[in-house]
Amino acid sequence: MPYLFGYNAGLEVETTLTVANMVFFLFQSALMFSFVASIPFVVQFLIRSGLVSKSFLRENWRVPVAIFVVLSMIITPPDPVSMLVTALPMSLLYGLSIL
Repeated sequence: MPYLFGYNAGLEVETTLTVANMVFFLFQSALMFSFVASIPFVVQFLIRSGLVSKSFLRENWRVPVAIFVVLSMIITPPDPVSMLVTALPMSLLYGLSIL
């Protein structure tokens, strides 16, 4: 940890690390990853219960992908890399679940 705190010393940036910030970050990360991991289960539940068909989900794949991109914009910090790192796994899991 001292190395990480001293990393920005030349930039004159003060590191403020609190327990509340760390707990919030861990909670938010766990919530995000649990949501991403549950996408295939939700899609399979919708298909098996007869609410939607695989062909309908294949034809309208753009809507969930757009929703995933908007969700990743809300969940992640405002930079395109973290947004894509969050949106791509959601989209890939959705695509794999409708195969």
